[in-house]
Amino acid sequence: MNLLPPILLVDDNADDRELASLVLNGAFGDVTVEQISDAAELTRALAAHRFGLVITELDLGWIDGTEVVRLVRELKPDCAVVLFTRVLSPEVVDDAIRLGVDAFIPKESSGYTKLPYAVRSALYRARRRAMETAREAPYRKVFEDMPVGVFVATSDGEILEANPAMAKILAFESPEELTRRSLRHFFVDDVAAEKWRSTLEQAGTIEGFEAELRKAD
Repeated sequence: MNLLPPILLVDDNADDRELASLVLNGAFGDVTVEQISDAAELTRALAAHRFGLVITELDLGWIDGTEVVRLVRELKPDCAVVLFTRVLSPEVVDDAIRLGVDAFIPKESSGYTKLPYAVRSALYRARRRAMETAREAPYRKVFEDMPVGVFVATSDGEILEANPAMAKILAFESPEELTRRSLRHFFVDDVAAEKWRSTLEQAGTIEGFEAELRKAD
């Protein structure tokens, strides 16, 4: 069963749109993907408000991709946004974080395989934003105030969020510095990292696992 919201896929390359749509439908089932190739289509789609996730290229011939992000944020502040672009540079990543983009991946062969993970990560962050002003907000305080280190990560190891205690354990100044890093980065022993990954992948859960981790210092 598909649990994804309708998706706007903004890209002026028809082949890229088709391939991304195939990847999304293969990963999530029958996903509603509205392909946007020009300004008129984008205007109609934004006015209709029938979307919960936007995947956009930055290098568009008719509008700057950052402007697409800005428009989406104005209309739907809690909407999940993914940059799937050929022009992913450190400067672009900095701008993406400033704009509040939820995930960003390069549009290349490996990027297409990572697209489903980026979508899950983006939707999680969007739900977290919505929760901050909802009834679940008190439970966020419990998460933040716990004296033990707690984190949330995707199935492939990307850290989505961590509490202050986790940041302190790993010698980071704030939990935000941990986000978007890979858990594998913290394992001292690559064998332990692979054992953690394979156990979680096969069993779906992992308990009592001990490993030596690197700290920021």
